[in-house]
Amino acid sequence: EYIAQTRAWFYVMHVLGYALFQRAPFEHVLTTGTILAEDGSKMSKSKNNFPDPWIVIEKYGVDSLRFYLMNSVVMQAENLNFSVNDLEIVHRKVVTILWNCFQYLRTYGVQAGWNVGIRGERATASNALLDQGISIRTKELVVAVTEGLDAYDTVRATRTIAEYIDDLSTWYVRRSRGRADAEFFTTLYDALSTTSKVIAPFMPHLAETLYKNLIELFGDAEGESVHLVEWPSAKKISLDDKKILADMRIVRDEASRGLSLRNELKIPVKEPRPTYSTATIVPVQFYPILQNELNVKSIIIDSSLGESVVFGDLTDELRREGEVRAARRAIQEARKLDGFRVGEENVLVLENAIFDSQFEIIEAGAKGTGTAVIRGELKEYSNFPIRELQVEGKKIRSQFQKEKA
Repeated sequence: EYIAQTRAWFYVMHVLGYALFQRAPFEHVLTTGTILAEDGSKMSKSKNNFPDPWIVIEKYGVDSLRFYLMNSVVMQAENLNFSVNDLEIVHRKVVTILWNCFQYLRTYGVQAGWNVGIRGERATASNALLDQGISIRTKELVVAVTEGLDAYDTVRATRTIAEYIDDLSTWYVRRSRGRADAEFFTTLYDALSTTSKVIAPFMPHLAETLYKNLIELFGDAEGESVHLVEWPSAKKISLDDKKILADMRIVRDEASRGLSLRNELKIPVKEPRPTYSTATIVPVQFYPILQNELNVKSIIIDSSLGESVVFGDLTDELRREGEVRAARRAIQEARKLDGFRVGEENVLVLENAIFDSQFEIIEAGAKGTGTAVIRGELKEYSNFPIRELQVEGKKIRSQFQKEKA
């Protein structure tokens, strides 16, 4: 109820309850603050100082609005200055990001022919540290949201959900790009399935859509609706699990330091470096994750560095490796712009005037993309536009064609 009711309705009910039955009329009370206009004034029809609710719902959906309000101070009996900009941030960082994680599983899980029925014993207990890390975070999610709801604390519960979705997307899925193994698909499926159940009290429509899509694509239905299945079991986090998470935080903090240094020195993240030296004791088993995040070949622990971190100098070999990666990214982006599906074969024609070294780099970058690279004449009038690929600092004119040469 609205905060003003504490001295009206709530008070009267207490008096009547004790006078008539000698007990309180209710066990728990959730009191909300007042929703004000963005400038802090009272919303009023005469002032027209509020956004049209139907336009807001049409643009962002009722689930984003619910999550925004349940995540705000209004649920802690404080006043909220309603902000469409803040609502847009919630929609983008929670709803859109979670759906993008599902889209990633749908695209690559379907392409690989994976489904829950063939996950296998090995896939259900992955030894990959990234898989273990997000699985433990999923346990943490269930425990924290359960505790938050038991305490009628929707702010704590929703903030936990937002932090988890950020971890799932910006760390787990991003660091797992390129994987097509059953362990990855199983781990991501389980994370999304659990998330659909946990968000159901806050975003019922998104939860149902996510849950049903997972079932239709990959199987393993527990019930016909996410709102008819059991709440996930809040399993206790073991000491071993806590150690993995603590080590993962060390790695993420170190990755942030390294990326900050790259930014400070204006070294592009896409440019590989031979070494990264730090005084921080990073667990050896986490070296590959840190190396991938910082795009380096090896990690050196040097206690003499103190608070400093150092990247090794760029070599000619690594420079070429970076150029090949850049060419691959350019090809993948061009494929996407021209509507080619993942794994669909095609031919990329490069202008005849291209240098041999540039051709070799683009050819190397095309490996594994489903694209064959040839020299030829570009056609001004074609089903596919002429595009420019950036290689060795130069723009290379290119064009796709459907048929293989």
